[in-house]
Amino acid sequence: LLIEQPNTNGTEALLTMLKPDERPDIVNAIVRTLGESGGAETNQALLERWVGLSKEVRASLVQQFLAAPSQTAMLLDALESGAVLKHEIVLAGRETLLSSTDPAVHDRAAALYPEFTSPAKADLYANYSQALQLSPDPARGAKHFTMNCFPCHQVNGIGNTVGPQLTTASDKPKEELLRSVLDPSAQVLPEFISYTIATKNFEDYAGLMVKQDAGSVTLRAAGGLEQSVQRSDIETMTPGALSLMPEGLEAAIDKQAMADLLEFIQHPDMDALKKAVAEAAPKP
Repeated sequence: LLIEQPNTNGTEALLTMLKPDERPDIVNAIVRTLGESGGAETNQALLERWVGLSKEVRASLVQQFLAAPSQTAMLLDALESGAVLKHEIVLAGRETLLSSTDPAVHDRAAALYPEFTSPAKADLYANYSQALQLSPDPARGAKHFTMNCFPCHQVNGIGNTVGPQLTTASDKPKEELLRSVLDPSAQVLPEFISYTIATKNFEDYAGLMVKQDAGSVTLRAAGGLEQSVQRSDIETMTPGALSLMPEGLEAAIDKQAMADLLEFIQHPDMDALKKAVAEAAPKP
């Protein structure tokens, strides 16, 4: 009924309700209604309120923007300005942009999604690619995993789930795994974006969003520690531009250690991992 009013009051009334402390089901209904009935100005207004929308709503909006050339251009504008973080676009959406037959769309997408985040990262990868030629030991790799990856990653139920489960990484080529280790922010999946919540009481929380409902949002930090924040207390909720995985892991892993780690990820030695975890555990 609000949308069908002969002036913009209805649209404006709905847009003002798009805020972090509003119930997710109401936000979803508003965005769906505006997306079905709005034009370019309404879509631009939705993009301006992107930060306050849930991951599910953002995913629906991306599909909407990719459906028409004019809206795709608007989405690219938002990505280039930083209003929408490029990692919030699902892989299928990135592939749609990169494979576009429109040269302008393809070129803009290629600039947004380069193979490496910087020339320095490309050089680092070229240097560490020597590790792919070394003879690896997955048992030693289990120790490196425990020391460097265990707080955020899980293999066959062992570890923490702040980042992707590495059980599913066994079918990926080592070249791709190496790029992910050395340049973690190059290709972050939307489901593993970090969020920062600022509350009305001037408290800050950061981590992976693992749960949200009508009453609260739950973030998980490194080590698996979870913190729930009531929606009524949220002032802002902002996605991060970088991967939760820290940069500079190569400082603790030389080329031989990298070869061992990549071999372990591809072919996990679970007995060696259990032993390494037990040895690293604090002594009573």
